[in-house]
Amino acid sequence: MDDRKINSFKERVVKASVEASKLYKKYFLDYEYIIFSDSLGTRGQKIKAEKGNFMHLIGINSKVKPVTFFEKCINDNLNASDFDFNKKYQSEKSVKGSVREKIKIISDAMRMFDKELSVEKNFVKNRVTCSFATSENTFTIGFVESGRPMTLMRNNQLDEQKRNNVEILLKKEEIINFIVLFMEPLI
Repeated sequence: MDDRKINSFKERVVKASVEASKLYKKYFLDYEYIIFSDSLGTRGQKIKAEKGNFMHLIGINSKVKPVTFFEKCINDNLNASDFDFNKKYQSEKSVKGSVREKIKIISDAMRMFDKELSVEKNFVKNRVTCSFATSENTFTIGFVESGRPMTLMRNNQLDEQKRNNVEILLKKEEIINFIVLFMEPLI
């Protein structure tokens, strides 16, 4: 019975990973963004994902390289044998709990650019340290300095005293138009 539970949970992880990979590609891989907020300064912060970042958002231990994990997901050929829940310094129960939370919210989080967001610079939560993090009430995504997504957490984990609203969010095409607008002389 215990093996059946493990297998069914792994099957849910496979299903959620495959579905979320499509959204990750659609919203993260195919675009580059710049977000602006008082807490990020006048230059804003770039967000640009890579295939290898996706696995970290699911929270599993992959038996294949991170890019291969993403490609298996996007091509709908991820197998339960491609990953496990064994991580250094964490119990399997703890990892499974984290993965369980992440697969509940990952599809919603992949659509973060359609939502009203808050941001916190130099985000720290428990053992997680990020250059910045964005949140909407159901999730928080932490990013490294280069703008790559690093972690996904349930609920709004931002510090009420340090967070600000995202005021402007630009996609790559909009970034180019935005830059041109500021470079043209205003007469």
